[in-house]
Amino acid sequence: MKWPLLRARLIAYWDRKRGDRATPSRQDIDPLDIGRLLPHVALVDVLNGATQFRYRLLGEHIIDQTGRNLSGQMIDTSGGPKSAETQVHALCVTAASQVKVETLETEFTTSRGVIKRLSVVVMPLSPDGEEVNMLFGGVLVE
Repeated sequence: MKWPLLRARLIAYWDRKRGDRATPSRQDIDPLDIGRLLPHVALVDVLNGATQFRYRLLGEHIIDQTGRNLSGQMIDTSGGPKSAETQVHALCVTAASQVKVETLETEFTTSRGVIKRLSVVVMPLSPDGEEVNMLFGGVLVE
């Protein structure tokens, strides 16, 4: 799947689920609604006032293309490529603290020395429409 289509479909889904609220909640996100997109989906826990983030769930595409399953690990200490990791962390801070959709396109070098393109969209989730407790994301690694 091409990045513009993946990004557009995930944002449209998030937008439908939020309705007239600032954000949808985690309970609004139904994997059955986005079956074909699931390999590209990530869920991230927002911790400590949106200063730390933990990968809760990573789709198969993300794991396969990065060569690592970082589920359960902190973004800022995951041991990934520092430049991309720093950019993803900053993206999460902005999305969670400003309660808005954020995107990133960058490159990183794998542990095997292969340069890959990383495209990310993150969207806030909140149980009360105010405090963001999770991020719903889409990732394409090429």
